[in-house]
Amino acid sequence: VNLLSFKDPEELVRAIFDKKALNNPKKAFHMTAFYRETIKRRNRNVSLTEAVVNLYKQSYRGVKQDIVALHKARKSTDYRRLDTIGFKLQGGPFSTLFLDIMKYPNYIFTASSIGNYTFSFEPPTAVNGKPVYVVSFAQRKDIREPLYKGILYIEAESLALTNADYSLNVENKKEAANLFVERKPRDVKVLPVKANYRVNYRKKDGKWHYSYGSVSLAFKVIRRGKLFNSVYSLGAEMAVTNLE
Repeated sequence: VNLLSFKDPEELVRAIFDKKALNNPKKAFHMTAFYRETIKRRNRNVSLTEAVVNLYKQSYRGVKQDIVALHKARKSTDYRRLDTIGFKLQGGPFSTLFLDIMKYPNYIFTASSIGNYTFSFEPPTAVNGKPVYVVSFAQRKDIREPLYKGILYIEAESLALTNADYSLNVENKKEAANLFVERKPRDVKVLPVKANYRVNYRKKDGKWHYSYGSVSLAFKVIRRGKLFNSVYSLGAEMAVTNLE
């Protein structure tokens, strides 16, 4: 027997943020994490960066941004495969930290922007023996700006967000490109093909902490005067290995 106490999925999503003070840490804390960033041109590796980082996560109640300190790092780049176009992920490890929806809700859900989405209940599931709500969301059809669609996993007992898988709507290539491309040559067009994201949380001492984040992006690069286009994919992930 599956029992749901919420009839409105949007009401449930709003409850996640109402419960943040109870479910997420109110004090700053230290984490150690492993970060990996890869860039590919078509199916061939172009660049690999790996690092061990120290994370100083700020309180989930405040507005202070998290702090990242690089402990060890290594990078390997094959410039012969870049086709004279260099790709760089601005922010590096910060790109995966900003996926922490509970810490940075302004990037996806705010009190005013949550109404731009439609929410639906999916069949509930269980994680570690505890019931979990599953809620899918997508931008309303009358909203033209690129927004997100995906699935949220919410622990039924605490109403804490445990996982989220989502992607940016890149159907409007021009507007979506404006969200990503910071700088490029004049004779080059860069069009996003996909933008997928994932964030996981882990419970410790009664609080839910950020434990994993991943970004998967793909872009089509069109250069004036060239017969063939190039497709670059960029992946970045961060996994927390220790929490104090």
